[in-house]
Amino acid sequence: MMHYYGRRSKKAATITLALSLIFLTTISGILPVLPGLVNSFFPSSLGNSSSIGGPSRGSSILSPSGPGVSLPPGTIGYGSEAGPSYSQFINGAISPELVATPDAFVYQTSYGTYSFNRSSPFIFSLRSQTGGLLARKSFFFVAASGSLLTPGVSSITGSTDNMFATRYEALSNGVVAGYLQLQVNFYASSRPKMTISFSKTPAWAFGDFNIVWATFTVAQWAKLTGQTASDISTMQTAQQISNTFRVDVGPSGDPATWTEWLTTDWSDSPGGTLNKGAISLAGLTGSGVGVVFGTNQASIDPTQVTTSTVNSATAYSTQRKMVYYAGKYCMFFYSGNNIVWKSSIDQVAWSTTFVAGGGTGYGGTIGYSFHVYQ
Repeated sequence: MMHYYGRRSKKAATITLALSLIFLTTISGILPVLPGLVNSFFPSSLGNSSSIGGPSRGSSILSPSGPGVSLPPGTIGYGSEAGPSYSQFINGAISPELVATPDAFVYQTSYGTYSFNRSSPFIFSLRSQTGGLLARKSFFFVAASGSLLTPGVSSITGSTDNMFATRYEALSNGVVAGYLQLQVNFYASSRPKMTISFSKTPAWAFGDFNIVWATFTVAQWAKLTGQTASDISTMQTAQQISNTFRVDVGPSGDPATWTEWLTTDWSDSPGGTLNKGAISLAGLTGSGVGVVFGTNQASIDPTQVTTSTVNSATAYSTQRKMVYYAGKYCMFFYSGNNIVWKSSIDQVAWSTTFVAGGGTGYGGTIGYSFHVYQ
């Protein structure tokens, strides 16, 4: 009897289904509802079939009231937006970025972080990309007739992401004897170019002059090309060395173990004399390096950078530091102080820099060895 009853029920259901199909064809011809309707009558015959893309649960695909309108022939498409894709940097070159603070103009570059003091903009400090201080103070001044002319009033004549410029007085007994103009141009893939120029005023009465560059360093081991490193902290007076155009200052007597160091290079201005050891001038004392440039050489183009065996801005290149999502590229890198990011549509023009933060991640404190998953 149970078997007979099941056949009758199935026959009744089949008749009902046929009537329903005729009704739906007459009023609208909306075929996409057919799979769901069949499934409601014969759930066991379809099993766990995959769902069809459409409205979310609880919504209606039919108008709640009013006559139905047949849709024109066409196709129904569906899909979803792909998740973010990740990639690594090809190299660690980053565009220079100016961050103005109440105390300084700070330039974050591929070759270190340069900070120009607001009150004395001709004095700058230099940090590595990991944030380590390498040059406490670095500045140019003028020597004439065996004495130093002191810096006077200064002004900032330009400050953009790619350039910083300042002009300051050279004083002798309170009289303006000349002017020094310092301009630093910053680049993404090449060393910054420093140009220091000196011009006399009608009050000049000293004969010959020399531009002098002094840097008070944090590390105390100076190395010349082809020579071993020497401890400048033990030198009571500055040692003068001619016929050289570069000096590296690092943390120990074994340069093979250095991971980052300060490089001062004046190869574009030959004839300078290096001084290393104790320095005392303009009220500042300490150990460091200085360069006395050629007599009456009024324009110099040296450079000073941090050199490193690691590319800390994008270090650990196997980790993901580039994200592409919703038509935009987002580039993350370490500035020396924070993890920052920029966005671009074409990877040519980039937005300004935004601070992404720091904090902690799976590997501990997040610094230059970060991963976007952190």
